[in-house]
Amino acid sequence: MQSNLDLTASLGRKKLDKDEYEVFATAHAAYDPTSGSLTVTLDSFLHPGDIAHIEDRIVPPWLPPKQVDREHVDSNEASDLAKDVFHRWCEKIRRCIPGH
Repeated sequence: MQSNLDLTASLGRKKLDKDEYEVFATAHAAYDPTSGSLTVTLDSFLHPGDIAHIEDRIVPPWLPPKQVDREHVDSNEASDLAKDVFHRWCEKIRRCIPGH
């Protein structure tokens, strides 16, 4: 795995009041070869457009808070593990979306 990996997924649209938002899940994975540890920072938010920009993020109370997952893994398995952690996070976010 490269030392850093950024992942973003659009998980659908959600209407709040009269406005519609895109639901995003993100992950930033960093591998430290010295300690053999993978750190994955997971986040989710709503955005009024179809592109995930840092600005204009909305975090409703039904989305889980940002979390950090740490695992010890060999470098050749780090990328796959980061993707697996992100996939599980996306599934968690989907289950939190009201009416989804």
